[in-house]
Amino acid sequence: MKKFVIIILIFLLSATQLKAQEQDTLLLKRHAVTTSPLPILFGGAFLATYEHAMPWRSSIELELGAQGFYWKKYRGGVFGAPTRPGIVATAGYKFYLPLGKVNKKIALAGGIPYNSFFLKTRLTYVHQWSSYDVYVGNNGWDIITQHYTFHENDLFLAFILGYQFVSKQGFVIAPFMGYNLPLYISGPIHPADFPGSSAAYIGFATMGLKIGWAF
Repeated sequence: MKKFVIIILIFLLSATQLKAQEQDTLLLKRHAVTTSPLPILFGGAFLATYEHAMPWRSSIELELGAQGFYWKKYRGGVFGAPTRPGIVATAGYKFYLPLGKVNKKIALAGGIPYNSFFLKTRLTYVHQWSSYDVYVGNNGWDIITQHYTFHENDLFLAFILGYQFVSKQGFVIAPFMGYNLPLYISGPIHPADFPGSSAAYIGFATMGLKIGWAF
């Protein structure tokens, strides 16, 4: 009986070591930090993404950002500023569709695959505000205004399809696009049928090109 138990323990220890050696051989990258240059260039916004890989071809993504950098400068223009001042936070679940046997092994072992399509669901929370001088009356020829700041809280659900490439050194590039569904809009800035734009979406669409580093 003792010999049998010893044999079983030796077998389990060997299997564990072989699995660890296999993961080391695959050079698993379990974390990635990325951002998309499109909101910075065209939206007056910034959104940073942290990804943590999980077993069975999946990962979680958390994002945090700010917006409305051009609000004061362009709000009075013909097209206005692309985003209002605010903060953005998202939480997403990404399911990988890895390409090739090696990438499948990496994804199943809890790493970020080098080449893979992915499906992603994402919850986005936006808190934004706008300030205006509102007319309240006049004193003769003098117009009297009062400064008001309006706040809004928004919650959206997005369904995203994308492709992600990770080099062996860790460089990440991931184009993506999807549909952005308003769940809750509370405030006077946007109606339900016109959600506006933020660091994470453009109306009912969400798209971008994430670049960054995996490790």
